[in-house]
Amino acid sequence: MVSESEASALFEATDAVQGPHPYAILGLGIVTVAASAERTPSPTTTTTAAPPSTLPPTTAPPPPTTTTTTTTTTTTTTTTTVPPITTTTAATPSTSAPLTTPTTPAAPVLPSYRRRLAWVGIVWGAPESCAGSTTTQPATPGTTSYIAVLIDARTGHRVLAYRSGGASPCDGTTRSPAVTEPSELLSVSWQPVGPASTAVQIQIPPCGRYYGWTQLPTTGTGIADQVVVSVPFDPTCGATVSQSQSIDQVVPLGPGQALVGHAATGPIKALQTLPTN
Repeated sequence: MVSESEASALFEATDAVQGPHPYAILGLGIVTVAASAERTPSPTTTTTAAPPSTLPPTTAPPPPTTTTTTTTTTTTTTTTTVPPITTTTAATPSTSAPLTTPTTPAAPVLPSYRRRLAWVGIVWGAPESCAGSTTTQPATPGTTSYIAVLIDARTGHRVLAYRSGGASPCDGTTRSPAVTEPSELLSVSWQPVGPASTAVQIQIPPCGRYYGWTQLPTTGTGIADQVVVSVPFDPTCGATVSQSQSIDQVVPLGPGQALVGHAATGPIKALQTLPTN
């Protein structure tokens, strides 16, 4: 069973929530998700057979025509055979292939919730990561939009996130409600590449990806660098080994590297952004 403290850490560490918020609740309950929110498991392809060939039938030749000519003095019967007029229609094979309507692959099936014991976390006014930006945008003032996260209470997996509809804080457009599978944001260990480099080296867990980095305040006047990766709660990529990646412009050059602390590793409490210079 997943304890309340564990569920709270998982809830806040999802990329849908990104840390604690002033207006949030967490509870345990029996959860059912409407089947209409689940995606279809496989695409369908519609095939239309080509129309049958409608070639006209072959015209049969008419019978021969006989002409009789009679004179007054001598009766002569001349029989003239007129060649028949024959119309032939060659049978042309049909070259029309079946018409196939292309379809796009269906999205993966979301985890099914049918009276499943689950932790349910709800947060109002959560910030949102905008495409092409390293910062997050706060929710629109006065908004009632919310995010609900479901976590299987027995395994800590099968995580779903529901985002209500409303105006996007990124571009102001109105969007429809959406159900997705969020990923977990983890702070990972890092090591400087070398005194002459501003980069650090990290290990990304299987099926994960680099998410971002930031600086956190520490006791006194020091700072600590936090490097964050995003890892699916239910990996499906098939990878089993970690991948090494170099992240640039994280630490200063030379002796200044020793002055930068290392943030705690594990599920993050918040992905704080760097101040804008």
